[in-house]
Amino acid sequence: MDQVTYIKDMIRGSLMAAAAGDALGYAVEFIDKSTIDKLYGSDGIMAFELNGGKALISDDTQMSIQ
Repeated sequence: MDQVTYIKDMIRGSLMAAAAGDALGYAVEFIDKSTIDKLYGSDGIMAFELNGGKALISDDTQMSIQ
C-alpha cells in the first residue's frame, strides 16, 4: 500500500468513527444526564437507536463529510 492510499484510508476511518460516535449519541444529543440515566440506566446509551433500520447522524457529521 502506498502512502497516499494509507493516508486516505486513515482519513476515511476517522470520518467513519466520528460518524459512528455521532450516530450513537444522536438519540441523546439534547437530553440532560439525569434523563439519559432514567431512559438508559447508569451506563448510558449502549446501542444505536435505529430509525427505519438506520442509525441517524446529525448535521455535524453531514457537514464534516461534505
